[in-house]
Amino acid sequence: MKEIILAFDPLCMWSYAYAHILEEFLARHQNEFFTSVVCSGMIRGDLTVGAARQKERLLHASRIITEESGIGFGPRFFENIETNSIVLDSVPGSTAVNIMKHLNKPKALEFALDLSRNIFAHGMDPGDHRQIARLMAGYGLEMNEALTYIRSDNGKYLAYQDFQWFEATPMRRTPALLLQVSGELIQLTQGYTPMEKLEEVYQTVLKKYDFSLN
Repeated sequence: MKEIILAFDPLCMWSYAYAHILEEFLARHQNEFFTSVVCSGMIRGDLTVGAARQKERLLHASRIITEESGIGFGPRFFENIETNSIVLDSVPGSTAVNIMKHLNKPKALEFALDLSRNIFAHGMDPGDHRQIARLMAGYGLEMNEALTYIRSDNGKYLAYQDFQWFEATPMRRTPALLLQVSGELIQLTQGYTPMEKLEEVYQTVLKKYDFSLN
């Protein structure tokens, strides 16, 4: 069976906007795929920064993304970027996504997209471990257990394995969509891709793959 893998980052605004396209694509192709997700680690280490210091860049990006995708950002997101008490750091969310991959992989992609929506549509603090753990509790984990995992060295280790994998690929930005079939990994898209284009690329790849089997 084929597997669709989303390369994304919890703080990638384009990944947030892309979620509805990916969900529609998967709905069109029900039962064709397993699903998974890999995190890029876009903002970490020396790149972490208070949201207010990136306010103008974030405002500019939100306008462009909304114009192109039709997906808006919630009022609390705009409140968050007024303060440096909200720190932009991909690691807590990426850790949570990787814990979900480890404990409940069939739900990992759904959780990742839910996390993204909570950050950009509902104003979740991306560095608040308790808020993230509360979200994880909706996916079968007990909240205190989820909180322990998020704060653990092993949880961060899982996240950094993702970051290293992403850095070893030719991909340089998210979202990107990959198709894994019979041990072969094929990149379908990179960046925000409209449904029609995604479907066209997928069908083209599928025909080439089917031809190679004959």
